[in-house]
Amino acid sequence: MFCRLVVLIALINLSALAIHETVPAVRVVRFQVDYPNASLSNIEKYGNWNSVVRSSILASLRFINKHWLICGGFESDK
Repeated sequence: MFCRLVVLIALINLSALAIHETVPAVRVVRFQVDYPNASLSNIEKYGNWNSVVRSSILASLRFINKHWLICGGFESDK
């Protein structure tokens, strides 16, 4: 009886400890951009190519974040 009580108290303490250590999720995104028909001569025509790609990637990240907030995670994330 005493052993069961000790185990029960230990489990309650561990579950309470796990609740306090919960942290918000971290989103990790890996992008791979393929341009199968691209050539350097085509890219050099655009002087602002880096800013175009950066804007496109940032827009994709915003979409992923919005999707995460709407569809994923816990109720507290929404």
